[in-house]
Amino acid sequence: WGLALATKLNALMLAVIFIISHFAFLLRNRSLFKLRSWKQWTSLVLALILMAGTFFTFMPFSYFDFQEFQRQMIEESQKVTGMIIPPYMVQYMGTPNYLYQFQQMVNWSFGLPLGLLLWVGFLYGFYDTARRFSWEKFLILLWTALYFGIVGNLQVKWLRHMLPMFPTLCILGAAFLPTVMAYTRRKWLK
Repeated sequence: WGLALATKLNALMLAVIFIISHFAFLLRNRSLFKLRSWKQWTSLVLALILMAGTFFTFMPFSYFDFQEFQRQMIEESQKVTGMIIPPYMVQYMGTPNYLYQFQQMVNWSFGLPLGLLLWVGFLYGFYDTARRFSWEKFLILLWTALYFGIVGNLQVKWLRHMLPMFPTLCILGAAFLPTVMAYTRRKWLK
């Protein structure tokens, strides 16, 4: 995670998933506040320290010249929120947030059949998780929704910014496929 953060700061969103997955592990083992869970809390703290160490190892610029690092991060955040509009971002002015990325993914990244399957699988994942809760599926849904919710609202709409959610969309689409197959068999093989 520290290496991902060193290359792309929006990997900070993984912190939410990382911490929630740790809580899920403790809840599943019914050891959230038990004395023996302190070993597991220590492992969380050590993992966070390791992440920070990895980040600072691969992004020494962030502490050797923190003021320049901070200036560049502020400038980039102003670009992605639309406060500064460089010439190469004019093409995205007036494009609807979320819908534009959705259309680009379905039309150009996955193609219509696969793209629709993946997005319907994403939506079905919420329904399925509400019926039969699973921490694993919940964390995948949370990551996908969190990522799309934040990055889909940015004013920089290059399709490459959506790439981190492609694997989770594929997993959710693949998990939905048996439901589609069962429905198709029931309807067509009567």
